[in-house]
Order: sequence, then C-alpha cells, then structure tokens
Amino acid sequence: MSIVALLAELTDAGVTLTRNGDRLHYQTRAGVSIAPYRERIQEAKPALLALLRERETIAALGLDLALHWIHVSTAPVAATIRPAGWEGTIPAGCGVPTACQTLGPCPHVHEHGRCWHDTEPV
Repeated sequence: MSIVALLAELTDAGVTLTRNGDRLHYQTRAGVSIAPYRERIQEAKPALLALLRERETIAALGLDLALHWIHVSTAPVAATIRPAGWEGTIPAGCGVPTACQTLGPCPHVHEHGRCWHDTEPV
C-alpha cells in the first residue's frame, strides 16, 4: 500500500496525523481507536513524515493540495538537435507531438525506428 493510500485510509477512518519535527502526532474522532493502525504507522513513519513535510511545503507555497504534485529532475539534459534533412513530419503514434514538432523526433525514434509511446514500428 502506498503512503498516500495509508494516509487517506487513516483520514477516512477518522485519524488525523500531523508532524512536529521528527515526531508524528495523531488525533481521532470520538470513538475511533488508533490501535488497529499503530503498527502500520510505526512501520511507515519515515515515509509519513516525508509526505506530511511535503504537504506542509506545498500548502506554505499556496499551491493546491488537491492536485497531484510530482517531483521532476533538475539535472542537466542534453540538447536536442533537429536531424539533418528533417522536414517536420511527426512519427506516427508520437507521444508528445508538440515537443516533437518543435525539436524533432526524439532519440528513441533514431535508435528504435518508433516513438517511445508507440508499440508499433514507424
């Protein structure tokens, strides 16, 4: 089970987790016991702390927590160079036609003869 799913399950059951540094705190609705969840919470504590920290950061930035936020790499990338003689034709089944039309076919097309998104040869 994913950490997001565990946190959602706890919320649905009436258990609210919060973070204070490296400690987890819980609050339950009246009549709800933490006992059935205690072991799973302890096992997932590092990941729960990280998720709660991330959600606090997103909220502090004024971003919408309802959206699915993902981390992307900020590592350097190699420049894409349009292939010599390329006339702008997008390969059939292209998974990112806007980028392909602007930058030219991706290296996958050159290496495999098809778009990374397409399972059939171009």
